[in-house]
Amino acid sequence: MLKRRRHRRLLLRSVGGLMLVFLGLAAWDGLSALTGVGNYIPPPGLIADGWWRWSVHNLDTSYRSMFRRQIEHDVRAARQAARPARSVERDSSPVHIPVEPIRGFTVSRRLSERYPPDTAFFTKDRERLNILIYGVDSRLGRERARADAIHLVSIDLDLGLVEVVSVPRGLYSYAGYKAKNSNIIANVLASRGRDRFLRAVEKICGMGPISYYIEVGFSQAIGILELLGYENPALELQALRTRKGFQYGDVNRSYNQGEFICMLFRRYFPLLTGVKGEVLIRGGLALVESNLTVGLCRGIVFALERAGFPSAAASVTHEMRGRFKKRFTGLPRNTDETAADKAVSNLRYKSLRGKRPKIAAKLQRLLARCKKYRKPGSVIRRLERIVEQHAWLQVPVDEERWRLRDSLVALLSNAYLAQGDTVKYQVLKSKMYEEYVLFKDRELLFSLQRK
Repeated sequence: MLKRRRHRRLLLRSVGGLMLVFLGLAAWDGLSALTGVGNYIPPPGLIADGWWRWSVHNLDTSYRSMFRRQIEHDVRAARQAARPARSVERDSSPVHIPVEPIRGFTVSRRLSERYPPDTAFFTKDRERLNILIYGVDSRLGRERARADAIHLVSIDLDLGLVEVVSVPRGLYSYAGYKAKNSNIIANVLASRGRDRFLRAVEKICGMGPISYYIEVGFSQAIGILELLGYENPALELQALRTRKGFQYGDVNRSYNQGEFICMLFRRYFPLLTGVKGEVLIRGGLALVESNLTVGLCRGIVFALERAGFPSAAASVTHEMRGRFKKRFTGLPRNTDETAADKAVSNLRYKSLRGKRPKIAAKLQRLLARCKKYRKPGSVIRRLERIVEQHAWLQVPVDEERWRLRDSLVALLSNAYLAQGDTVKYQVLKSKMYEEYVLFKDRELLFSLQRK
């Protein structure tokens, strides 16, 4: 009896304390409203928001202090990667070139041909770090794919400038086909491989060597758009990929995609410079296919931040390649528009069917089929590409999505262990963990930026 009375008293005291706190907060909020929207008494929501921002700022400061040496090492590595062919240190002193007597009217035309610039001192291309971002149209489980979206991100780490160069998929590039219409840059990836594709884009852009790439498929693109907070990521992706109703078709689509990438740089770059950036970088690299490393991405981020990015209005620029590039020069830019509003400005929004494909049924049938296989090699051949594509991200229901993912990953992991391939097992386990953390904490990661 005594224990029950004590429990009742404790329960009543706790309920009474909560009621007093609630009444105090309500009175506080009312007084702040009466005094002129917090001019004299700030409302509790403003205090809580300020405390949250202060705590995150202190956490980022502690992160920078604890990993100062690692950050410095990553910044130096990023600067070295931006100069892959540098063999002579840069010198700001003028270069003396002995010029023989030449007639005046030939100087402007032949001087550059007679005396080409010394590449050890004119290092415009070497000071840039080029990353090619391209989207592929590979179907479920297929390796062969065309490059439907091609965008080169050229980063100047010294000046803190990012230049996005968009390449329409229909530009001519020899892909080995007899038909002339098939020799376009989009088909080079499918017919000649990634290395030849990178070299072809280098030739078109003329921005120097491309050493790094980021490949994004349908499923990864839907996952990225969902992380960014779009309510209907499938419809958003369809709006980014549409070319119907535009005057220049593929060129308009490429321009809209490039503008969307520029908007992402301006809006979400501040999230990458602290503790959140570590989670976003690791989870983002686990989500896409890329040869970038976590350390190199961290070095790029902090090198750009030290150069003042993105405070200047012209810190992110966008250019086009192709015969219609002058038509897309100097157009007004509105970073607040979503991709759907920008890409379907002259179309009816309801005309786009944003329904996701019935991918869940396909994955269920694939799981049932793989469970019947006796050889682990057969399971790997059927599931390895599916897992690389993150096909479960197209499933709209969260519970069903993660249940399918766990089943697919478990089958593939067991197949790797059965063959004794512990390296692929560890890589798969690490990527799935980073993806889990990224999607689990997506609301917390993007909370400050949305406010």
